[in-house]
Amino acid sequence: RVLSGVLLIFALIFGLIGLLVFNTLTTRPKFVVRTHFPPHPLQETFLKSINPDDAPRHLSEAVRFKTIWSHEEKTINHSEFRDQNDYLKKTFKRVFSTLKNIPLPSKTAGHSLLLQWKGSNPSLKPFLFAAHLDVVPLAPHTEHLWTEEPFGGAIKDEYVWGRGTLDDKSSFVGILEAVETLLRVGFEPERTLYVAFGHDEEIMGIYGALNIVNHLKSQGVSLEYVLDEGGSITSGIMKTVNKPIGLVGIAEKGYQTFSLTVEGPGGHSSMPALETPGGILSRALAKLETNQLPMGIAGVFEKTLERLATEATSFVEKVFLSNLWLTKPLLLKKFSADTTFNSMLRTTTAITVIRAGEKDNVLPKKANALVNFRIIPGETTDSVMDHINSVVGDSRVAVEKFGDGGHDPSPISSVTSVHWDVVSHSISQVRPDVIVGPFLVMAATDGRFYYELTDDVYRFIPYTLGPDDLKRIHGIDERISVEDVRTCVRFYGTLILNSQSLTPDTYSTAHDEL
Repeated sequence: RVLSGVLLIFALIFGLIGLLVFNTLTTRPKFVVRTHFPPHPLQETFLKSINPDDAPRHLSEAVRFKTIWSHEEKTINHSEFRDQNDYLKKTFKRVFSTLKNIPLPSKTAGHSLLLQWKGSNPSLKPFLFAAHLDVVPLAPHTEHLWTEEPFGGAIKDEYVWGRGTLDDKSSFVGILEAVETLLRVGFEPERTLYVAFGHDEEIMGIYGALNIVNHLKSQGVSLEYVLDEGGSITSGIMKTVNKPIGLVGIAEKGYQTFSLTVEGPGGHSSMPALETPGGILSRALAKLETNQLPMGIAGVFEKTLERLATEATSFVEKVFLSNLWLTKPLLLKKFSADTTFNSMLRTTTAITVIRAGEKDNVLPKKANALVNFRIIPGETTDSVMDHINSVVGDSRVAVEKFGDGGHDPSPISSVTSVHWDVVSHSISQVRPDVIVGPFLVMAATDGRFYYELTDDVYRFIPYTLGPDDLKRIHGIDERISVEDVRTCVRFYGTLILNSQSLTPDTYSTAHDEL
């Protein structure tokens, strides 16, 4: 009996090993292009007609406009936005003389731009490229830390330097440059393209993109798909793969800040109560940091790993990624130690502001903290509120949603539709060395508003980010390589041409249930 038991254990072990190896060897790349896109007759002409110096120069000049939007009207320099828009109209003359400039409400969306490039076939559903005209301000007292002047737009060492080069003036310059070039070579679209540039994305887009969406919706516009910012090409960030990865955002996290407040009698510090507002609030915050929402490999991130399974550099890593049904607990332990991966795997908890007393010998009557949550698909702002109340477990701590920019996670765009295929195929055409896969965007973008008009919103700009580049976005020494600026033009133009081939017989109705 003992021998039989030992043999059974060995049989189970070898059977399991055999299953793992079989799954690994038979795993095929997922979310690859299945739709055939015939080469457009003007593709080569378009690529050859791109002036390699134009887009970097135009981006350099656009960076010089300090288009910083703000919640406080008195701090907004409207002339910078007006001057930038005037610059774009003078620089891209064919675009603004050919495409229809659709007026938007001046009081709310006056600086935003909505252009329509009308197609010859009205039966074809239009598509839309989005970007934003605004940038974030510099952090106080950091201007001297920049290698180049932050609003100077220097072109040096094969980079364009300055605020907005990555987020995301390279996008709207690339789009306009691509359309300008296509017009120059005589391209006339069959399918209508909308070009939508919001002016307040950095403060949640409620005046720019939201007004654009509401206007299009009021006109009965329904879109094939939308392309916005959010994903990029990464190199050296995911160590599992030694190739560049084109991460296309198919969803984005929700956003909500909560205010936690405790009130008490105050008084002199020589006679404190046993529990004070500051102490009660501190314990509540400690509980929230210690008992965060659970981590899990599911949904979009699971799709990312499935796409990378066949591309892993080592066989052991291929085994892990090809057998997630078994290896998830081990991968969770590995990923939890990494800040970036931790953010992809859970709703994050970030204590950002704490306010209480103002004098060292006076007990504050009120202590308040702001806690920001970035919410993964499957959870909501309301479920996070329930989590806070459950974890804190103290009725003396008043919890409420803070601000008007909170929102649930976005819907999840398809990775099996022809829309996914046309974006993926276009990326591969301009960067054949890149692996294309789905990705969960951690930050908020204007893209979330466009689900009112389409099921498929994708987030991608084809610049390359290495391990040292992530901190440049919203940070010091923001820059983009000159070659990446050129790639943006090639990509947007190629995608416009490929999108003409989205005929009804190529549609795929299969959508992943994530």
